[in-house]
Amino acid sequence: MRVIIAARLSVGKKGGQQGGGIETQDKLAREWAERNRHTVVATVADTKSGTVAPMDRKNLGPWVTYPELMSQYDGIVAFKMDRLSRAGWKDEVQIRLWAEANGKTLLIVDGPQWPPRDQGDRMLWDFLAGQARAEWESIVERTGRERTRLWELGSYVGKPTFAYKLVGPYEGKELAVIDGTDPGETDLTYYAEQFYLRCIGGDSYASISRWITDKGIPALAGPRSGDRTRSATS
Repeated sequence: MRVIIAARLSVGKKGGQQGGGIETQDKLAREWAERNRHTVVATVADTKSGTVAPMDRKNLGPWVTYPELMSQYDGIVAFKMDRLSRAGWKDEVQIRLWAEANGKTLLIVDGPQWPPRDQGDRMLWDFLAGQARAEWESIVERTGRERTRLWELGSYVGKPTFAYKLVGPYEGKELAVIDGTDPGETDLTYYAEQFYLRCIGGDSYASISRWITDKGIPALAGPRSGDRTRSATS
């Protein structure tokens, strides 16, 4: 069978840099597929998975929606159920319906497949889907508790705003201006000032966007909903 591997990119910090390698489990998924005489067409990995449906992921999405890509494989291999979905029952079922409607097979390493070969596949798939969802909910709950704990300690919680970086120990993060004094950094204070002046000067979003692109300004994520701080910089 021709297959693609639904993988996940590592986002762990390595030496201060963002990780970007295929996770070890997904490399094992390729080895499993090859041992079982499947032809691996591609390994398609995203940092964003979890409850995000495969069709809504940046890299996997085209492979499950574009006919020219879908014609290249017969099945999708995942090391664990959570590579395909951690969504609730209703959303997870949509992936199964997609597979049946498009003549594709979903395969879990050393586990069940869908469409099921027998009643055992059907029962085990339902169990693993529920287990993946429960694990996701547990992670969300633990993360929420940890964010609250850090906030109560006075630590900045979340991603830094543009032209700022996080400094300090894990339990005492604060914002600091990116002023180019550290090796490898671009001084963003000028750009931050110009960005502000353009905003209050009435420039359109389109013109500001073109200015950012033309200047090649490094992109930094803004704060996410729920980011909080009690640091002295707030």
